[in-house]
Amino acid sequence: MLELMSEGIQQGWISREYGVHSEDQEWGIPGLSLPLRWQGEPEGTKSFAITFLDYDNIEDEGVMWVHWIAASIPPHVHELKADASRQVSWLIQGKNSWSIGIGPYEGIPEKYTVGYGGPAPGRKHEYEITLYALDRMPDFRQGFYYNQLRKMIEEHELASARIRACYV
Repeated sequence: MLELMSEGIQQGWISREYGVHSEDQEWGIPGLSLPLRWQGEPEGTKSFAITFLDYDNIEDEGVMWVHWIAASIPPHVHELKADASRQVSWLIQGKNSWSIGIGPYEGIPEKYTVGYGGPAPGRKHEYEITLYALDRMPDFRQGFYYNQLRKMIEEHELASARIRACYV
């Protein structure tokens, strides 16, 4: 059975350094990605993918917020250390929702819109981090979109594991 864990989550709460209360941010975007590790992938796993989503944001801004998506993680990899989003050169990452480009998000440089963009809620939000074991290796490029990954997951998911945690 696929299992996902994070040392950056304690008793259902994301540690402050992985969100807006961290000093590690540029343009108001938290940049230090959570550490993740996993085990128990099913036979036939060819790659892993990760989503870090905020459904509570729908009440605040009318959209689900994509904080991080990553794909094409090789099957021999079972851990991403803290800050992997910025430190692991082979990690294929998609657009986060900081890329909206309107209102308060207008003018954010492109380099902050691909990869991890941590939580910055104005109130308590619950986040969902999901690891997917896939039966193929996607050929995504840096900056792919959540919808592309969602379609891949629908067609090629072997198993998934979730962590739900809050941040305020």
